[in-house]
Amino acid sequence: MHLFKKINHIFDSKQQIVNLLITLFFIACVYPFSFNVGGQGVSGNYLFVFFPLLYYLYSRQLNWPKLSTVFFLLLLTCIFLVAFLLQSEYMEYSIRRIASFIIFMSIFAFMFVKIDFHMISSIKYAIVIFSLYSSIFVLNRYIDLGGEELASHAKGQIGSTRIGFIYIMALWIVFFLNPKSFFFFVLKHSAAIVIIIGLLLTYNRSSMFSLFFSTLVYLITITFGCIKDGQTITMLLKKIFISVAYIITIVVLIGSLFPGTISDYKRYYSYIIPFEYTEMSTQSDQTLTTQSDQTLTTQSDQTLTTQSDQTLTTQTGADLKTQFDNVMNNSESRIQKIIGAIKIANINSKNTATFQGMNDCLVACSVYERIVNRNTSEGYRIYMVSKIKDFVFENPLTGSGFLGVWIMFDEIKGSAHSQYLDVLFRLGIVGFFFYLYIIFKILKFLYTKDKGLFLGFFGMLFYGFLHETFKLSQGAFIFAFLYAMYDQRETSSKR
Repeated sequence: MHLFKKINHIFDSKQQIVNLLITLFFIACVYPFSFNVGGQGVSGNYLFVFFPLLYYLYSRQLNWPKLSTVFFLLLLTCIFLVAFLLQSEYMEYSIRRIASFIIFMSIFAFMFVKIDFHMISSIKYAIVIFSLYSSIFVLNRYIDLGGEELASHAKGQIGSTRIGFIYIMALWIVFFLNPKSFFFFVLKHSAAIVIIIGLLLTYNRSSMFSLFFSTLVYLITITFGCIKDGQTITMLLKKIFISVAYIITIVVLIGSLFPGTISDYKRYYSYIIPFEYTEMSTQSDQTLTTQSDQTLTTQSDQTLTTQSDQTLTTQTGADLKTQFDNVMNNSESRIQKIIGAIKIANINSKNTATFQGMNDCLVACSVYERIVNRNTSEGYRIYMVSKIKDFVFENPLTGSGFLGVWIMFDEIKGSAHSQYLDVLFRLGIVGFFFYLYIIFKILKFLYTKDKGLFLGFFGMLFYGFLHETFKLSQGAFIFAFLYAMYDQRETSSKR
């Protein structure tokens, strides 16, 4: 009996060592690494594709994917072959096409691995540990470079802005941890705060939007869960109240620690500041004032302002017209934009223009310029939607055959700035809708099996509307693992 316990203890210790090694390997897989190709950074850490080989060498076992997954694999292969043969105009990019195809197929990497409970725990630990490390590293660099004095200039200087979706996933994993002691309870919520700080310091609006909408989905799932379980309205309101109170507490705490950063985000969302790319902008912390003997002018990369101590409180339509005439002398095309903005703001020469009215006018101008100027974030995305739409309509069955949007330009660089637009461009309409179908099935599976992964995956999906996610190596790793979990849905939760 004693010998049996000793052998069992050795077996358990061996399993723990294996779990630790898998976790360390997964941490290495999450770590972002890029290299330069044609002046464009390309995500290059595809270490996770070697995991099936390591798994086989250890266990001497392989898992075989289901028929639906095999069909998807064959569909992607057909798209690649047809495009390779028919799109002769892109023959010079054959090597890039083959490389892109191989990288895209990495989403099937874990199909040959038997996913068990220990592996699921390992990937959760890996995502959380990496996010904590990255958040602490970024925070330390933020402080070293000047902290609040950096303001929005910190973007791109203190860490990667492309890993916000990793933070989102980590945050929801931590949120659904069930601590067994007060120490781990404190550790759990401390980790959540650190990860949110890392998310905040990405200076990425997509990160904040993803956090907001995934939180909204969480509140919706609470409501449906209570209804499904037959709980009372009182219990439902109590859960919602506790969740909202928790969120507000975190927001207030972080807002007090990073007031300048929060202010920058507010300016981003208000569009009152059109950033460095637009030709006319204002700042929320400046007052639009008047100055005698000076005309109203606008300049690229400067703010619309005057330098007297008088605030523009009221102004007649005639005065407004006089200033606009002065602007016309400097730029006739600019005045047409301003007139259009005035119409949007419902200001005309018969009305008295207040400060708020002028502010609305300037905001309208700013929005207009951001949309039509493809050098801005919004303008570029709208421009790319149009370009991708036209290309896919000409190649509906194959898309570009796994080539990137850069083939539409003279230089080998460019980004769709959207996971979905990128896939639509590469696969065409049929492949794109099958890809969406797989995503829907994964999301549905995670909803019933793991709420933390479900909300984290949902956050990644929303993040993907404005940025690449699964195209990046760390995103491909997470997608490949979750896809394998779904494919093995009848068995993965039982092991």
